[in-house]
Amino acid sequence: DLEVKMTLARTAQLKWRLASLDVPNAYPHASTDRPARYVDLGKNLQRFDASGNLLCLKVVTPLYGEQPAGDEWDAQLVADVESIGWQPAESVPAMHIISRDGPSIIMIRVVDDLLISFPPGDEAVVQRTADLLGSRYGEVVQPVWDPTDFTGYAIAYDRPAGLLTISMTKYVEDAV
Repeated sequence: DLEVKMTLARTAQLKWRLASLDVPNAYPHASTDRPARYVDLGKNLQRFDASGNLLCLKVVTPLYGEQPAGDEWDAQLVADVESIGWQPAESVPAMHIISRDGPSIIMIRVVDDLLISFPPGDEAVVQRTADLLGSRYGEVVQPVWDPTDFTGYAIAYDRPAGLLTISMTKYVEDAV
């Protein structure tokens, strides 16, 4: 949460652009060292083999809801973005940077959502990241240029004026 706010404030100060990326079906794309798990499908989804034996689902990838799955996904994502030049930000675990002359390009991660702050003209960095993730996971990862929302925040950004406001009104209303 703090990383999101800091990145948005810095983006407005520099009058930079924003892009967001979302990796669909993220958790099953991670690798795991855990053995296969077996899941009962429950009464509504029960299936039986030809002999009448109740079947279950064999799970070999991390799944949302499993305690270690989030860490497994995060480790996979970190390794993948670092393979194309993103470097961990010092003392900020959910942030990566690309160093350059002048201020660094910043990417923050919130599970499977990425927010990238970059100077106008450096759209290729965002596209390269989206392309890598898409090819790595076999999913379409399409940048949202100048997003109007990110992880529950509504974003209103007047880049020429350097004025960016955030609101969580919809998030709060949905929670109530």
